[in-house]
Amino acid sequence: MAIPLFGCQAHGGKILSLDDRFVYRDSATLQGTGGQAYIPYLVSSRFRGPAASGHGKLRRIVQRVYKQSQCLVALRLFRDGLDSGQSIPRALTVDVGPLVAFPANVFATEFQVRFEISSFDAEITLGSGEIWVVPYRRGGRR
Repeated sequence: MAIPLFGCQAHGGKILSLDDRFVYRDSATLQGTGGQAYIPYLVSSRFRGPAASGHGKLRRIVQRVYKQSQCLVALRLFRDGLDSGQSIPRALTVDVGPLVAFPANVFATEFQVRFEISSFDAEITLGSGEIWVVPYRRGGRR
């Protein structure tokens, strides 16, 4: 099921449908010329690992990225509501499959991820993803 996404132009006051596959630039003419590239991003809701309470280590994220042009996907990791300082970029080409793996090493009680997509000129779709969180074992190493 598709969820419609809308955005406002930085200059001009128009509301754009961001899931329109022909909208790639802010303030572009109706013919699609001119304007500035925008950088869409998605921030997940907070999530925990398999343990009901306690700490865990986010070790890996796999995201499906369906693309019709090359693009740059950057993953930013958050722990307990704060930026972890870890950013993992991936340059993707059209001929590579949709699965993109991001290794991680973040220790927290709650996690959040931010996907940022840039340098694209055709439709890009984020599909389903998977995460691996290892529960913290008492007496063990972090």
